[in-house]
Amino acid sequence: ELAPPLRGSRAEMAMSTIEAWYMADKVTDQTAENRCDPNVPAGSEVMLDLGILSWKVPPEGFSYPQKAVPWYPDGIQDPALKRIRESRGYNYADIITCSEECLPDYHNKLKSFFEEHIHSDEEVRYILKGSGYFDVRDRSDKWIRMKLSAADIIVLPE
Repeated sequence: ELAPPLRGSRAEMAMSTIEAWYMADKVTDQTAENRCDPNVPAGSEVMLDLGILSWKVPPEGFSYPQKAVPWYPDGIQDPALKRIRESRGYNYADIITCSEECLPDYHNKLKSFFEEHIHSDEEVRYILKGSGYFDVRDRSDKWIRMKLSAADIIVLPE
């Protein structure tokens, strides 16, 4: 269930639905889980400390573009997504379908996702279908991997 955006404590909006763990030091396959052995979970307190927020917003019943395009969602249908966007001041979105059919230069684009980079604004990801990983560094410079699935929205601070 969607936590009301910007209501209640930061803990209520934390990573309660997304699994996260510390990554192994050596990564040979970026598409694998790359967990430490034994697994070392990164709990919601770690995510809160990093300023990462998340919500569960099922996309079923609403239509979204299917290809990699800019999207100006003026007439957004989903009230939960609209509430999050308005409360956080978002006015633009990209739709990226990560598949060989829809994403130009697919294999190189996937590799670029794994390369560390920094955004000047909040980075927001909303998974409409499928699943994938999203990696961040903790305050001790250790890598954390989050598994995102359909309906997950994450916000990373700038």
